[in-house]
Amino acid sequence: MTEKVIIMGSGPAGLSAAIYTAREGFEPLVISGYNGGGQLILTTLVENIPGFPEGVMGPEYMQMLMKQAKKFGTRFVDKDVTAVDLKSRPIKVTVEEQVYETNTLIIATGANAKYLGLESEKKFMGRGVSSCATCLPPESLVIANPSVKPIKEVKVGDKVLTDKGTFERVREVMSRRFKGKLVGIKSRFFRDGITFMTPNHPVLIRKLQRGTGARYHEVKWSEPAWVPAKELAPGQMVMYPIPSAVKARKFIDIAEELSMKVDNRGRVYFVRESPTAHRIKSKVSINHELARLVGYYLAEGFAHKRGISFAFKNDEYEYIRDTKRLIEKLFGLEAHIRIEGSVARVTVYSLILSKLFEKLFGRYSSDKRLPMFFLYLPADLQEELIKGYWRGDGCSRKEDFVITTSSRVLLEQVKMVFLRLGILPTIEKRKQKTLRFSRIGERLVEFKENVYQIRVGGPWIQRMSKVLGEKHEKIRARKTGNYHGWLKDGYALLPIKRVLSRNFNGLVYNLAVDKENTYVTPNSTLHNCDAAFFKNKNVIVVGGGDTAMEDSLFLTRFASTVTIVHRRDAFRASKIMQERVMSNPKIKVLWNTTVEEIKGDKVVKSVVLKDVATGQKRETPIDGVFLAIGYEPNTKLFEGQLRTDEQGYLVTKEEIKTDLEGVYVAGDVADKVYRQAGTAAGSGIKAALAVRAFMQEVEAKKQP
Repeated sequence: MTEKVIIMGSGPAGLSAAIYTAREGFEPLVISGYNGGGQLILTTLVENIPGFPEGVMGPEYMQMLMKQAKKFGTRFVDKDVTAVDLKSRPIKVTVEEQVYETNTLIIATGANAKYLGLESEKKFMGRGVSSCATCLPPESLVIANPSVKPIKEVKVGDKVLTDKGTFERVREVMSRRFKGKLVGIKSRFFRDGITFMTPNHPVLIRKLQRGTGARYHEVKWSEPAWVPAKELAPGQMVMYPIPSAVKARKFIDIAEELSMKVDNRGRVYFVRESPTAHRIKSKVSINHELARLVGYYLAEGFAHKRGISFAFKNDEYEYIRDTKRLIEKLFGLEAHIRIEGSVARVTVYSLILSKLFEKLFGRYSSDKRLPMFFLYLPADLQEELIKGYWRGDGCSRKEDFVITTSSRVLLEQVKMVFLRLGILPTIEKRKQKTLRFSRIGERLVEFKENVYQIRVGGPWIQRMSKVLGEKHEKIRARKTGNYHGWLKDGYALLPIKRVLSRNFNGLVYNLAVDKENTYVTPNSTLHNCDAAFFKNKNVIVVGGGDTAMEDSLFLTRFASTVTIVHRRDAFRASKIMQERVMSNPKIKVLWNTTVEEIKGDKVVKSVVLKDVATGQKRETPIDGVFLAIGYEPNTKLFEGQLRTDEQGYLVTKEEIKTDLEGVYVAGDVADKVYRQAGTAAGSGIKAALAVRAFMQEVEAKKQP
């Protein structure tokens, strides 16, 4: 079916055009993109849109326009246009792999935030250079020490994983209201969840270029880069850091862990102990035996009032005997084996061990976890941990090794251990209702909660075989390694499988993190909020429009001083915004000045400023650089088909017409002068009326 009109873009221009063409009965199709809504989605309070005396939140305003467009019959496709053929008739618009045909097209693709274009700017992005506000919805998980938790539950003083693989202190937790579309990342390998975020949230990625033909396995890598979420696409690689530190802790001190008394033989005991109570040496060696026993406990163990027990199938003789032997060797206590139907229980009666294992490793399957020091143990000890865990809760399948857990915390910790061992696992969530009874290998298992499967296959199956001491039959059949993800330079590189979007209305959260200024979700590494990181420091804002004014005023909540650097001798911003800025004692202005270079080591330390009148340069110490210098139009899809000026804006006739019949333009993709929500909406209306006139003309020509 050929559409009457397609509208590319869903900002004020695109939605205004949709409202008018829908009211004409044209049933417009809006290709809004994964991250629709235009620049207003990224703003907060907007005070200059007519009809809102108290102002309106940008995302809320965009939702109103979308609702109005839908009311009159507008249809939406929340995907990105990948190609257009403007010279064919009908016009062809390709959205991923689907091709739409249309008689008329309104281009309202808008513009994105622009950068200075300095090499040093790229170097310090996320290290003191920023251009946007960034946030996550409250349920988003963050990798913290010692457990994963929703971002809304993270507190000042908590430690979170950063892009360097270290855990750093959270300096501040912030929230703000957001209404609009969030961008979601679904990756290969870590498939258990989707990380949603605001469209401009920077994500750490790398790109690869594969060889062709026989050289398919040869790849070339780009340098790591921070990319706004709205610019992500399937095939790019999100980067997940691998903690590399090794801390060879030698003992667990039971007295210290449980605040217990120690006798003159170094044994712990309760102040009130029964005549049959057994005392245990306070210092337990962290060795291969303990690591494997902890693995058994994570899989099959549980703590109870009288001690700890392990439940195996009654024919798993090797594991039953091994568990009994480990308990007796490590703690000097007798372990008892009891057969109950098809289950063999290994039990040691000790309230001390019950309390110790419950505190360090959890009581039941859903709250199993590792203490943080276990995540830093040497590789040989962590291999024994995985071996014991797999023996209890794992199996070999035709294509892979599998381990299961119902603990979200343990999942992230074991994933980290695998990465440290040079293994990239695949993580999948299986809902309990689909797994009430399931077979894992030769085991029939009943599941009472959701389960996470940790699978190891492909090129990592050989490394896993070595860890487990179990040779997988797949190894003999494998001739080449088919890599779809990589472990490289301290990161797991995970291909983006899908980029999603969803509407959201509520509080979103962000963190200011010491040192590295980043934090990590279960499948990606994110840049945090710069503003709070510069508390009591000195920053500059580059720009002269309303965005620069808004950013400067916001930054005064944190920074000691805010210096606006503007290349002209007057602001472009509205008078009211200028008055607010000029009356703020924390803000000063450098007129006729540009930023020539950003300097520092790990973070920004200074900038080189240039006086545009004299050409004189000077270096000024500074802690942060915030960019608000305008936008660049989204016109790459139209190169070679439509005329653009030297700045990349589409060239129009009569404001909204192009050189091609039936192709019209609206909004910031062509407007480099006004760039306001009101003017964009007005141009969208003009484009819609031009479409109506064109349709009428076509119909008139058909009349005899």
